Amino acid sequence: MKRISIVITLLFCIGGLIALWNANRTPSEVITIYKTVPYTPKSIRPTPVQNVQSPTSVPVAETERTADPDEREKKEVLLEDDAKLMPEADAFSEWLEQLDTELSEGPLSEERGEVAETDTATEIPYSELSRMVREAYTMESILNEYDIYVDELGKDVCPKCVTYNFHIARSQTGQDHDQWCCFECNPRGGDVIDFVSWMEGIDVTIAARDLAERAGLLK
Repeated sequence: MKRISIVITLLFCIGGLIALWNANRTPSEVITIYKTVPYTPKSIRPTPVQNVQSPTSVPVAETERTADPDEREKKEVLLEDDAKLMPEADAFSEWLEQLDTELSEGPLSEERGEVAETDTATEIPYSELSRMVREAYTMESILNEYDIYVDELGKDVCPKCVTYNFHIARSQTGQDHDQWCCFECNPRGGDVIDFVSWMEGIDVTIAARDLAERAGLLK
């Protein structure tokens, strides 16, 4: 018990000495220590920004160098094919424009007269044959064969689209032949030859020849 008391007493003594030593330290010593190390703020410099090129800004030459050789070859072949097709596309466009111009001029039978001048058994020019056929038939006589009977206004039901949009334009002077049209399915129409060609689904030259044979014009 005495030894324990002695040890406790020594610990108290040591603690008291440490407390006295800390109490004797002056604040100036601490301040002096901090004063000897002056504070200098750190300068903050902006981080330099590096120019980063986007994938889309890569030069074409570099892209071609890094591209797959097979891909480059395919692109070259496609470019060559496009170059070959350009003249054909231009020619096709010109053909469409020419066809549109031809279709906008006069009846179809008149147009075909220029290219089928001798398409009959008796070697009659088509222009002459079509004139003879138009003079041999009236529009209403041909229409009646297909159960079309126009009223006083020259109107009746169209045999194709079954609408009341079929019209004929009667000649007032006698110099021109009657013309027909359907405002619904065939606004262009034409003469008696064009009508037979339209109804039978045959060429106008064949329709003109058949009508001429029926009228006895080829004897």
